[in-house]
Amino acid sequence: MAQVDKTYDSLQKLVGDVCNKLKENTRTSHLQMRNSLRHVKTGLSNRLGKVTSHKHIVTRVTAVSTSPALIHMIQALTDRVNSLDLSTDLQGHVWVKPMSSVECYQEVVRRVEGDLLMLKQQKTDSELVAQPPVLVFHDNCGINIRLTNGNRTAEKIKLSTILDGGVVSRDPMLANVLYEVTVDAGTGRYNALFLGVTRISPACFTVTQWPIVVDDSVIVGPSLVSYQQKFVPTSLGEGLKKLKVGSRVGVLVTSSNDLHIYINGQDQGVVAMNVTQPWFAVFAIGSSYSKVTALPTSRNT
Repeated sequence: MAQVDKTYDSLQKLVGDVCNKLKENTRTSHLQMRNSLRHVKTGLSNRLGKVTSHKHIVTRVTAVSTSPALIHMIQALTDRVNSLDLSTDLQGHVWVKPMSSVECYQEVVRRVEGDLLMLKQQKTDSELVAQPPVLVFHDNCGINIRLTNGNRTAEKIKLSTILDGGVVSRDPMLANVLYEVTVDAGTGRYNALFLGVTRISPACFTVTQWPIVVDDSVIVGPSLVSYQQKFVPTSLGEGLKKLKVGSRVGVLVTSSNDLHIYINGQDQGVVAMNVTQPWFAVFAIGSSYSKVTALPTSRNT
């Protein structure tokens, strides 16, 4: 980890040095171009003054007389005007794209930035390995939910209401990690709980009255699976209607993008395949459940 940090800092300093050098070279090139254009403008102004002066002389002579001598003078002045060298050297090298090495600098910057991003991802992955992810609920939840315990506990406000009890994880799930909650309270009547995953960011997740019909989500109930607003009968969730206080339920997505549900630590099987990332855990506290608490996550290799 120390080596990664050291390499990351070194590359970051290199990017800064390259950017500063590129700015300095570009500034120098622009100054050269401005000076050259200023010189050209002065030269053209001087030539314009000469042309104007000679034109006035020719006009006045023409107006005075048409004697042979004046005609000869007019012709001489006309030839002189026509012979004026109005060309100018615009210093063509200035107009060439300044600093032909700019593309080289930009390529260096792109490569270094790519390396920095890769190192940052490696550092993040290392930190995740060192520190297991946690299940914390996002502030965006159902209107009948009160979050406590650092957003790790979700409790129904109106116990008689079975709707508006959805919660979603604050952070995206990692592959092969089990995200569980434990049932803290219930009335003992019809106890059913829905759970699953969604690809929608929790800040944008629409927590409907009954969040089992949501786009880009897979929600599992006691006898069905809801995927893309379509319902498929299944027996994998039968255990969800037999939960008691102290029961545990959770979701896990494998590195092959298969969604599993767990009841009391037991894998109930694959309920959906090809569940694309990102994944956020969803739990819907319905029926007579009134309170659940997030448990520490665990890896399943």
